[in-house]
Amino acid sequence: TEAQLQKAIVGTTFKTTSYTSFSYDPKKSPFAPGNALGGGREVVIKADVSGNTKVVFGAKKQAEVIGNKGNDYKVKNIYFDGSTAYPRNGGAKPRVVIDVETF
Repeated sequence: TEAQLQKAIVGTTFKTTSYTSFSYDPKKSPFAPGNALGGGREVVIKADVSGNTKVVFGAKKQAEVIGNKGNDYKVKNIYFDGSTAYPRNGGAKPRVVIDVETF
């Protein structure tokens, strides 16, 4: 349930060990749900980044921002957005949104 996810994950922190790609405009991301390569994306991550977070701009057409290795994140919220994902391996799953912030 959503309450179980929130209890288990909200407040969790993690440090990336690889580069992390985000889009600042989901309409331009080919990987966003409903877009060309979005397919059955079951999880959407929304990130609030602080001014000291190391990022570079990536593919302009995809509105891509690439986070450096070693960025620290904290999970602020997790919830179902009311939409359904249809993953490549079949079935239907509720789509989850994870709100994170850098620190």
